[in-house]
Amino acid sequence: MTSNEELLQNYCSILFTYKTIGISNLHLYYFRETEIKSLRQLINAEFAILQTCNRVEIYLYSNTNTISEINKMIQYLNNVHNEPIGNQARVICGKDSIKHLFLVASGADSLSIGEYEILSQIRSTIDMFKKLGFSGKYLQILFERAIKVGRKVREETSISKGKVGIYSLAIDEAKRQFNNFYDRKIVIVGAGEMGQKIANMLYNEGVKNVTIMNRTVEKAKQLALKFGYNYEKLDLDKLGSFDIAFISISHENLRLENKWNTLIVDITVPPLFTGNNVITLEELEKISKLNFKAREEELVKINKLVEDGIDELIYDYKKEIYSEFMSKIMKRVETIRENEIVRAYKELEKLGINNQQVKEILDLMTRSIIKKSFQPLFDNVRSLVFDGENSINYINFLIDIFKDGNIPIFETKKIKKKQNSKRSSS
Repeated sequence: MTSNEELLQNYCSILFTYKTIGISNLHLYYFRETEIKSLRQLINAEFAILQTCNRVEIYLYSNTNTISEINKMIQYLNNVHNEPIGNQARVICGKDSIKHLFLVASGADSLSIGEYEILSQIRSTIDMFKKLGFSGKYLQILFERAIKVGRKVREETSISKGKVGIYSLAIDEAKRQFNNFYDRKIVIVGAGEMGQKIANMLYNEGVKNVTIMNRTVEKAKQLALKFGYNYEKLDLDKLGSFDIAFISISHENLRLENKWNTLIVDITVPPLFTGNNVITLEELEKISKLNFKAREEELVKINKLVEDGIDELIYDYKKEIYSEFMSKIMKRVETIRENEIVRAYKELEKLGINNQQVKEILDLMTRSIIKKSFQPLFDNVRSLVFDGENSINYINFLIDIFKDGNIPIFETKKIKKKQNSKRSSS
């Protein structure tokens, strides 16, 4: 591991994905809002939780002991699920954690390879956790860079060429099973986010005979009127009167048999329907994997762009460390300067000097002295941060010194011990 990669060891993640636990079980690992808030009381680290129909992924950053915070998180999950989650979770840290997020953002680790949806999900995740006060600047740096990598991958590779999203695959699979798809009677069950996207795609396809069903009929009406569709209150017994049904509603782990000739495309997690003539997310995943074989040559390009993204993240990370160092030093120096100027003003007034111009000259002189005195230090620190080996511990040590104006006791003992050792040897 290079010294640059060691900088990234403060990042860790706990991953539950469709690959490790399967689509049908993923809902068991979703975090409720109350659970997320309770984690804030438990975890002494920045964290954000990316939750989609493909994955539940917890990202953490701590500049003290990320592994300790990861262990607390795992213990919390063990208690929630009443069993060890080790067999279901994948825990990775450092470069591996960052590379995983970048591949997710690139669409290379999605159930539907190359999908665009994940970029907006990453954005909304970091915005929400920042607003809640659970994530800080270092997770912000990570997620912002992931979004940039994801966009660059789509610009410079063909991974997202053609129809790649889950909703597009769902509609294409329905079209494949009907020669005269556009004349079929279609129902969308659920007027939430997924239902809205399917309705929009069907509208763009030119499909006319569509009905929206929803528990709250007013919400079904709002969506239907937007596209000129019909709407009804939710009644699953009516599904038999349609040729195709797209299901996208939440439920309490129900399992219903498809007793009609209706083609049911069930994109809920877990699926509501079972039996013949039912297409689930797991089947769409298999289709997506077959589609990806045609794009496998893009993986080499994607991995190169991801590695470049990691190098850029390291630069972002170092820049933040340097900015933090500068801010802490200058905050203390400016406090001292302002106090000393006040003291100097008082002494001048005692001498009968109460000239505003003199005060302005004094202010400018002290600013100039500070700039000229500290610029060489800042240049050297910048060189250490961006080019030096094993520099971060030294920088953190400097930050501790300037934060309180004194060297921490444990560092003082280490320095004295080192000096005594040198004297003894000489």
